[in-house]
Amino acid sequence: MGEDIYFYLFMGEVFFIIALAFILENRKNKKMNSAKKEKNKSLSEESKNKLDRIIEVVKNKTKTTAYKFVCKESNDIDIYSSKLGGIPYWDLSMEYPQDKDGNKMPLLAQINFGKEKLNDNRLPDKGILQFFIATDDLNGLYSGGYKVVYHENVKDDITKEDIEKLNIPTSLTLDINNEEYFPFNEEYKITFNKEEDFIGTATYGFEDEIKEAIKKEFNEEVTTDLYEYFNKEEHYYLMDSFDSSGHKIFGYPFFTQYDPREKDDKYDTLLLQIDTDGNIMWGDSGVGNFFINSKDLKEKNFSDVLYNWDCY
Repeated sequence: MGEDIYFYLFMGEVFFIIALAFILENRKNKKMNSAKKEKNKSLSEESKNKLDRIIEVVKNKTKTTAYKFVCKESNDIDIYSSKLGGIPYWDLSMEYPQDKDGNKMPLLAQINFGKEKLNDNRLPDKGILQFFIATDDLNGLYSGGYKVVYHENVKDDITKEDIEKLNIPTSLTLDINNEEYFPFNEEYKITFNKEEDFIGTATYGFEDEIKEAIKKEFNEEVTTDLYEYFNKEEHYYLMDSFDSSGHKIFGYPFFTQYDPREKDDKYDTLLLQIDTDGNIMWGDSGVGNFFINSKDLKEKNFSDVLYNWDCY
């Protein structure tokens, strides 16, 4: 009887905590929505109409196709799956990727094009593409600790046990107490969705596109930066309309700081973006990107890829 009472008391506390968390989250969302409405309310009808025209012009000009994806834990993941982390597929006749100190690097992501059937002529229609990064405190950013590998012909007789014999680190086995750093410590299955994408606020050329749209629609030559041209409310409204965050292949990249590329940079294609979400964390809520030249991608040459990540 006494044990039953303790059990019910315990369950009551659990339900109370869950209910409290729900209430707080709901209150937070209401505050955010209220703040957003208040911010937009302060815009005059004239300003809003002007901004909407600018946004429409820029989105129509820059729209492109991206393959956005969600990452979820699953019991249905093997070495051939499209995924983040875990035990990778590997051709045992090849040398496994290592960082500058000779340490084997864990798998960040792999995409099985043969299984995904994305039907995009910019991408291979078969094979597995993999991304590896080092586990130092900057995840290989300035040490060249990364590698992109493409297995055009996948061997179907490789087993998980074969890979485990290589004694490689994975997102599941890394230990931060041993100074092994990684954006996540689980394995996630990837599910793709084909969506439209538009230029982002931190992408090079964004400000030029806005100024060009203003010139085209209103015959105004903007000689200052956008912070000076728009007031605070207008600037917020504009920025909110061009969000390029999230996990994806192709489309426009997101940065918390700035685009490391310059105009007409040879790394003109976003090969992969992995963002911070509830399970993934790059530094202080950052984002990781890999870029490639479109000609190299067409030729399935993944030897020259630019890797970048930044955070707040």
